[in-house]
Amino acid sequence: PNITSLTARAIHAAGYHLKTVGHLTIRDAPLLEHIKVEDLTKMPNLKSLYITQAPKLQRVAPLPPLPELLTFMITTSGLVEVPNLSHVHENRVNTSAAYLQAIDLEGNHIKRIPAHALRVRAAQVSLNYNLIEEVPAHAFKFAEISRLSFRGNINLKRLDDNAFAGNLVLRQLDLSNTAITSLPIKGLEKLEILKIERTPALKYIPSIYDLQSLKEAHLTHHFHCCAFAFPERHDPARHALYELYMKQLKEKCAQNMKSAERRQRSLEPIRHSDSDRLVAELKGSSEEDESTATTSEDYSPNMFEFDYSGDVSAEYGDDFHEPVNTTGAEMLECGNFSATRRVVNCTPLPDALNPCEDVMGWTWLRASVWFVVAAAVVGNLAVLIVLLANRSELTVPRFLMCHLAFSDLCTGIYLFMLAVVDLQSYGEFFNYAYDWQYGVGCKIAGFLSVFSGQLSVFTLTIVTLERWFAITFAIYLERRISLGTAAKIMIGGWLFSIHMAGLPLAGVSDYSSTSICLPVK
Repeated sequence: PNITSLTARAIHAAGYHLKTVGHLTIRDAPLLEHIKVEDLTKMPNLKSLYITQAPKLQRVAPLPPLPELLTFMITTSGLVEVPNLSHVHENRVNTSAAYLQAIDLEGNHIKRIPAHALRVRAAQVSLNYNLIEEVPAHAFKFAEISRLSFRGNINLKRLDDNAFAGNLVLRQLDLSNTAITSLPIKGLEKLEILKIERTPALKYIPSIYDLQSLKEAHLTHHFHCCAFAFPERHDPARHALYELYMKQLKEKCAQNMKSAERRQRSLEPIRHSDSDRLVAELKGSSEEDESTATTSEDYSPNMFEFDYSGDVSAEYGDDFHEPVNTTGAEMLECGNFSATRRVVNCTPLPDALNPCEDVMGWTWLRASVWFVVAAAVVGNLAVLIVLLANRSELTVPRFLMCHLAFSDLCTGIYLFMLAVVDLQSYGEFFNYAYDWQYGVGCKIAGFLSVFSGQLSVFTLTIVTLERWFAITFAIYLERRISLGTAAKIMIGGWLFSIHMAGLPLAGVSDYSSTSICLPVK
């Protein structure tokens, strides 16, 4: 714990034989500032290096070749940059089979990822809970990383469009609890598990046509899961290309069927020709050689079934396995397609308060809301005009009725705003959900709803009390509620209602949690 520099001499002085050291662990080292990396080569059997709670350790020089190293972990320390690990397995005899099981740099003060620092072959790389603000272009070029995590980097706002480009084996990506606003698609073609929880700033989720290997998605917003359920509405242009491709494929099937009949009904494999170009466009990789595009394995007419089961299996096999064709093999028989369907397990699940298609959900409800809006707005405006037009005859009951009419008018305005949003986003609300729920409109609507509800209940209570006093003390006029007293009471009611409606704006619950802008959390 009192060492200031990790050297071969320090390890030997602690009573260890360098050639027999397989696992080196240093905990609670408040004075450790330096690692003499060249001395690590004197431990030929070193398989793991684990350093934790070393706040003065800010930088580590590029590691030399360490053929047997499997785990490199520096956590809860003072690192300000990612150590260069690209040469670790250079001298290994079988470099094709060499990979690090884990690189864990969690809980440091890393702000940037230098180029090629993580040009490694690793099963898992964790950069959780650092101070990373940006992932630059080609940060993982020539790397082979199966599982990559940036969880807890609350300052991470920008991912370059080519941030993950060049990493050909990325299977699992965790960007939870960050501030990213978009997710690049390059380098995510083989991604199977995506985690972006507690990241409310993310507005748009890539299409299922971009994430063709995706099996599990753990997201922040309910409406993002809708993108996998309705790809034709989420990305109409890409879906149109897919439909065009399927039309061409059916024509090919019909031609092959005719050929098969001439060959005694023996089914001939489909040959791919000019449709390859279309597949390459669908995959979003027009720069690839067209000869590498496949048809029957990459696309099937039923590949986009969406599963709302929410029961996600966490089974994980070899980190460097070849991507499994999850869409299944197609059988083409006289233009009829059949395929095993790819299922995307996505959470959180859409529900009644966070729908995919419509805010209202049913036609009868939509018609009823418009009727209530018309009645509430017209009726309560008429009440206010009539009562306020004759101020000289304003009594306590009429005064209270004015407040009740105003609160009900606010409810009508709230319902009108919901009805307009439902009309504008009919059939594809999830495409408008972020702008609506996180915009000013939803906050205004939510404020009106809570304010009107609180003020209405408060006013009805005072109306009840006023009528009770008027009936109970009918002959004692001095015991009735006067207009001045009623005004003071209603001032308190207004302040209470404004306070309650303002709490979600101050961080107590949230108006953006549902499509109808109610603070249900």
